[in-house]
Amino acid sequence: MHRKPRHIYRGNYILTGPVNSGKSTALWQFFLSSLDAKVSGWISLPFFEDGEKKGYDIVFIENSRPADRKLFIRKEGQGFRFNEEIFCEAIKYVEVGDKKGVFIIDEVGPIELVQKGGFWPFLNVIYSSYLATLTVVRDSCVADFKKAFSRHKFEFFSQPLTENRKNTT
Repeated sequence: MHRKPRHIYRGNYILTGPVNSGKSTALWQFFLSSLDAKVSGWISLPFFEDGEKKGYDIVFIENSRPADRKLFIRKEGQGFRFNEEIFCEAIKYVEVGDKKGVFIIDEVGPIELVQKGGFWPFLNVIYSSYLATLTVVRDSCVADFKKAFSRHKFEFFSQPLTENRKNTT
């Protein structure tokens, strides 16, 4: 019996679409269907309380397995509160991931592209050192993303998933 090589994924890919269009759901489904690849990184999944979305948790992935699910973003008044410790913890997954595997990043947004915060400090390291990456970038941030990472080659794609989204929690 022949097995697929573990390095079948190559290149930097960007999944883009509007806010709440199912990008994270698509990324989670990719992760679940790609367990034969060596996957590392993180995915943001919605957090619900009393049937209402109250924010997002982050699921860290190490060696193709969910490692931890932690509080990431919560609604607070008209804005959001970020768990800043997440950004410090994320570097561990960048360092220990298999560079011949796929690194997934959910998501790169205004915090990284405008404020140069969040995951910004190590994005170039990821794009330069991993054989394959899959990053979520919302539509409104694509131009800034292309400008910020112009030294890297990316393939952009979008998929309208709103109608067939599944619960990812």
